[in-house]
Amino acid sequence: MASVSTVSSEVTTLTVSTERFITLQGVRHHNLKNLDLCLPKYQLIVVTGPSGSGKSSLAFETIYAEGQRRYLETLSTYARQFIRQMDKPDVERIVGLQPAVAIEQKKTPPHPRSTVGTVTEVYDYLRLLFARVGTPFCPTCDRPLRPQTIDQMVRTVLARWTGEPIAITAPIVRGRKGFHKKELEQAQKRGYTWARIDGRWYRLEDVPPLARTRHHTIDIVMDRLVAKPEHRTRLETALQTAIEMTRGFARVVHWENDEEILLSTHHRCPQCDFQFPDVEPWLFAFSSPKGACMICQGIGLVTPAVARRWEHQPRRVEEMDAGDPWEAWAAWNTEEESFGGEDRTVPCPACEGTRLRPEARQVRIHGQNIADLSRMELGDLRAFLADLSWEGTDRLIAERILPGIFHRLEYLIDVGVEYLTLDRPTYTLSTGEMQRVRLAAQLGSGLRGVLYVLDEPTVGLHPRDTARLIRILHRLRDMGNTVIVVEHDEATIRAADFVVDLGPGAGEQGGYLIAAEPLDRFIRHPTSVTAAYLRGDRRIPQRPLLPLDRVPWLRLRNVRRHNLAGIDVQIPLGRLTAVTGVSGSGKSTLVFDVIYEEITRYHQGRGRVTPLYCDAIEGLEFIRQAVVVDQSPIGRTPRSTPATYIGVFDDIRKFFASQPTARVWGYGPGRFSFNRPEGRCRYCEGMGYRRVRLHFMPDAYVLCEDCGGDRYNADTLKVTWQGRSIADILKMTVDEALQFFHAFPSITRKLQVLSDLALGYLRLGQPSHTLSGGESQRLKLARELTRSARGGILYLLDEPTTGLHAEDIRYLLQVLTRLVEQGHTVVVIEHHPDVIRNADYVLDLGPGGGRWGGRVVACGPPPVVAACAASATGQILKFVLRPDAKGIK
Repeated sequence: MASVSTVSSEVTTLTVSTERFITLQGVRHHNLKNLDLCLPKYQLIVVTGPSGSGKSSLAFETIYAEGQRRYLETLSTYARQFIRQMDKPDVERIVGLQPAVAIEQKKTPPHPRSTVGTVTEVYDYLRLLFARVGTPFCPTCDRPLRPQTIDQMVRTVLARWTGEPIAITAPIVRGRKGFHKKELEQAQKRGYTWARIDGRWYRLEDVPPLARTRHHTIDIVMDRLVAKPEHRTRLETALQTAIEMTRGFARVVHWENDEEILLSTHHRCPQCDFQFPDVEPWLFAFSSPKGACMICQGIGLVTPAVARRWEHQPRRVEEMDAGDPWEAWAAWNTEEESFGGEDRTVPCPACEGTRLRPEARQVRIHGQNIADLSRMELGDLRAFLADLSWEGTDRLIAERILPGIFHRLEYLIDVGVEYLTLDRPTYTLSTGEMQRVRLAAQLGSGLRGVLYVLDEPTVGLHPRDTARLIRILHRLRDMGNTVIVVEHDEATIRAADFVVDLGPGAGEQGGYLIAAEPLDRFIRHPTSVTAAYLRGDRRIPQRPLLPLDRVPWLRLRNVRRHNLAGIDVQIPLGRLTAVTGVSGSGKSTLVFDVIYEEITRYHQGRGRVTPLYCDAIEGLEFIRQAVVVDQSPIGRTPRSTPATYIGVFDDIRKFFASQPTARVWGYGPGRFSFNRPEGRCRYCEGMGYRRVRLHFMPDAYVLCEDCGGDRYNADTLKVTWQGRSIADILKMTVDEALQFFHAFPSITRKLQVLSDLALGYLRLGQPSHTLSGGESQRLKLARELTRSARGGILYLLDEPTTGLHAEDIRYLLQVLTRLVEQGHTVVVIEHHPDVIRNADYVLDLGPGGGRWGGRVVACGPPPVVAACAASATGQILKFVLRPDAKGIK
């Protein structure tokens, strides 16, 4: 607490420059305890502390929210009615605040049209590049279609045949059957005397009858002349006349050797008369009806029923008689509703998964269309574009567009996602990948004087690549921005200019300012737990590793999925296994897309299912169930609470229903549920507060005037035990409830699990959507621990250390050890060195990401992996396994 008063006095007594500092006074948002602090601008600031100590409340819900709210207030009231207003944080005063941009850890909404290319704007630049310098090709004849102006046509002719005899002709008939008497008679009436028919020259009065069943090509001669600069006016006049007669085409033929060139002012095919649409950026936009595939509507995926109907339709949609191709498809596909319930999707057969209409895929640059470039890995795409050569006007245009592409690609490569492709949907990205993609997009925008707030950007990043990310953060700072990072990663904290440490605990025990000072002073802080870990005074203890002999194994042979290159994998059952590797090496593919899906299919098919992504699987008979434990929110409404999630509230409701008063009045357990109408407050409907809508301002939430925030009606609250009603129980912390119900084992057993997980500070009725990611994951683990102790369950965890302080990781390892002791198998995808060295078995994938990954680099106990020189994880383990190791520098 001494540090709190010290910082407070500095803020209140010193005259602080708003140009150099952001000053906050009286911050009381959520569990923050009336904080006063002063943050230096244009520096890298790390906010750290135990999970639930108030880091996100300070960084995002106070600093960022206030910066965003102030910006929105500068807009007109008309504009503000279309924008979701942010809540005003509970703070007395903030001065020196800059415009704020947040890059949060939250998973993006699964919008099917959002891709890496659209989020980073690289695809927008590519659309512009293809629209301006791309060459369209006829979808039928595969001929290049290059429009020219009259002046360009003249320069082309003079450059090719200067001083030679030529004829300018109008191709009025191009490869059509018939007698064509009408066309020839009209040309003769207009005063023309010569024609070129099927490659031979005729006077119009001497043209022989044409065969009706043969394809003919007829050109009317506009003028014959010698190609010289002094004949430029005649040449322009003849070309203009030919273009007017044919609606955009002119042919120039050498009079002696019959060499010819076809010129056009439109993207129109002279062979099949296909009219190519205007080549504009919208043609390549799969989010626009003008550019999207008409079958999948720009999604790239369809249900199997749609794919079958497309493949078996009587003729192509483009050839149907309806004016609009999509209307033709919809009219023919009358059973569209019958396949709406299918969950599985397949690539659209019409666009082959590219999302684009056929014409967009026919525009090429050096033989590649925009879909081909979108499928390239980002590193390969940069190399391809850098190797292109341009000439003339195309060079001037490309030099204006390409720097914007290179600029963004370099940032994407620098943040470690060079293995991604532009067409990769954002909903398939991990949380860490999506955050780094958004970070690269912000860097590419080149903003200055902005306050950036980031939430654990090292999520999903291998320690080997953390240095690259730190250089990015420093570059963002050096551009003239203030960067605030909520982070626990030791290397990131050591790279900070200024550190804010909150604590000392979580929930009600947190929210205090432990330290707010430059890094060199912070490391020497006497009471900060974070500083103690940085100094090496504290260290996560090493659990005893369990032997791997005499245990069954889960074995998968020739695994093939995404970038997994036919690998053989084995995982010991009944042990803690860490799956490691650099970002994009195939960890999530192996654990979730292969192992989890194969086990699920095995149990659904009762053991009679052939493996889908591998040749054979052994050991499935030892696994009762596969459970995924991630950090997704456990509830999105205030009706979900820790007590309801782990099931202890059911026991508490049954207990209150057994009280004499409840039995006399006929109250059952449902009476004490705030989700049931008979027992809850009818004004707030069990929420405890009411929302007041305010125009042009954020909605206000006020305590319900009828129940005072208790959620229940007066009759329900009359049932008490030891003077406490059901509403009073929900206001208790886990530790308080554990003491209150100490005589009831069915309740204390579940509460004790929460307390063992260091979640004793949580209130039983706290809305679940207010919990941090680390708290949500530990609640999920707690629910698993409260279930049957019988072993045989395979738990799959994705980066369980996300959002956890080093002190919290100690408790996490205790929980994972407890699951293993109960006979379960725990597989974690993890980058944290302390978790990896505490695993019984390590499976390291790599050696790189994307196509450079998908192979087993090393496997075995941590000391075995540490001895592998080819393993990036092994090199980290080699350091942290040393007895004198004090952290990753």
